[in-house]
This record gives sequence, structure tokens and C-alpha cells, in this order.
Amino acid sequence: MDLIYSITQQEDNKSYEGALAVITSACNRAESNWGGYGTDPLSQYTAKGQYDYDIYGYYKQWLNGNQYDYVRKAVDDAVTKGKRNHNYFSFKGYYVEGGEKIGGNWYHN
Repeated sequence: MDLIYSITQQEDNKSYEGALAVITSACNRAESNWGGYGTDPLSQYTAKGQYDYDIYGYYKQWLNGNQYDYVRKAVDDAVTKGKRNHNYFSFKGYYVEGGEKIGGNWYHN
């Protein structure tokens, strides 16, 4: 879970809603085995070229329990309680035409 929390925090650590949106995208992907990357959020997060895990590695600064409480709560709500706040599979940190801004990212399919 520490790795899931850390990747989530790297992708959006400004608010509970933003963190929930990030983990929701991974859960949405996992539920459909998006891209053949796996059926759990961690497999989606760590798939080659997906999220920050394989691209830059900035998540490392958030490992070892160094995450905000609201990020951990958002992940726990999504993973253990099934909470979701959108139906998208992808997001960018910049404007995407037709996308929806949630937290600090623009979500789209």
C-alpha cells in the first residue's frame, strides 16, 4: 500500500478529491484490465510507461509513510470501499479538450 499511496501522492497531492481521482483512474483501469496491464490498481500504476512510476520516479520521495493523511484516506476509500469520483481511464496535468478537471489534472478517455 505504501507504493500505491506514494504514486497517488505524486500524481495529485493537493486535495482529497484530486488524490481520489488519481486512484479512481487506476481502479477503473484495473476493473477492465485496461491495456492488458492487470486487474489491480498497483499493476496499472506500475505498468511500463504508465503513471509516474515508470516514467520519472518522483514517487520515491513519498515512500515510507511520507504521504498526506488525505491521500491515504482517498486510496483506502477507493481500494477498500469502492469509492469513485469519475469514470475516466486517463488524465494529463494540462488542459485536454473535452476533459474534466478534477483536482490538479484533466481526466479523459
